[in-house]
Amino acid sequence: MKVVYNSPNRSHHYPYALALHKGNSLHAFISGVSRLSSRSPFPEINNKLVRKDFWQNIFLGCVKLKFPRFITNSINLKSKNAIDAASYQFARNADLFLFYNGCGLNTINKLKGSSVITVCECVNTHVGFQMDILEKEHALCNLGFHRDYEREYDKRIAEYEAADFLLCPSDFVKQSFLSKGISEKKIIINNYGMPNFDVIENAEVDEDVFRILYVGQIIPRKGIRYLIEAFNKFEHPRKELWLVGAIGKISGIENIKIPDNVLLKGVLRGDDLINAYQKASVFAQPSIEEGLSLVIGEALSFGLPIIATENTGANELFNDGEAGYFVPIRNPHAITEKLSLLAQDFEIRKKLSLNAKNIAQQLNGWEASGRALVNKLESLL
Repeated sequence: MKVVYNSPNRSHHYPYALALHKGNSLHAFISGVSRLSSRSPFPEINNKLVRKDFWQNIFLGCVKLKFPRFITNSINLKSKNAIDAASYQFARNADLFLFYNGCGLNTINKLKGSSVITVCECVNTHVGFQMDILEKEHALCNLGFHRDYEREYDKRIAEYEAADFLLCPSDFVKQSFLSKGISEKKIIINNYGMPNFDVIENAEVDEDVFRILYVGQIIPRKGIRYLIEAFNKFEHPRKELWLVGAIGKISGIENIKIPDNVLLKGVLRGDDLINAYQKASVFAQPSIEEGLSLVIGEALSFGLPIIATENTGANELFNDGEAGYFVPIRNPHAITEKLSLLAQDFEIRKKLSLNAKNIAQQLNGWEASGRALVNKLESLL
């Protein structure tokens, strides 16, 4: 099997490309990862890496300098089109073309009539589903909303229709496509590899403090406003909410009074992030739309009971009531209810914590996830 794979960023794409290489299946990996990044080197795949990062570097510069939205969106589209344009010369000699949604329409149109199988990788929900849910969220928050740059939106929709198959990370993402009329026969699910920290219990924890931890960007899609509202209603004499992550230009918590015991910790890495996990009592993930939340895997490895919405892909990792609880999106009352239960019943918390650690040890890492991907792609041939 000869596979051509492309992506604009590093994320899970490097592990997937490496798995294809180890399986003697990688023909070429066309990447938009900036060669200026310290994380860009990829010597493991030898000479199969093709860098197309010119427009991606300009895009990242526009984001950093906070250029107007229409400019950054236009440059982002140019970056993806450049990756797409570079893919055809390799894909025409391959058995299968796997591409990041937004980076493949030109190539798959040129491949029509050939024997090359085309697979669109969809890391998030159907873009129409995604825009519907985000537009409603912005309206509820009294925030202005701009749909994704129209040409890229249309390109993504066209790729869904033209590709032979769609690769999704979770059943939640699959269901979003089914709700938009995509045939179930086109959809392949391959769960991401879950990070699993080798936990050493060395943090000094104040057992009297009930500390809720969130890790991720602070943007409307993450539903932080509902977590803060739930936290305000949650009754506990010594409670804290730690929000770890970068605050977006539009955060979703505009016009919300942040209590003193809600701590905006910023971006934490390495030992500082580990320390935050170790000091937490429970982990909360209130996202309204998420392909498959990797930080839930991190939290499980620390034995943290999880409170996550049904739209995070968490049901791929554990069952409701096993290592935590699932709640509906935009439902602060449900979050408060679960926080109260975990704060009041130490035995339940202890049971969920032990289950979380056991589940984390059994979850597939990136190597196993990559092998599963290779097997699923081979089955298409």
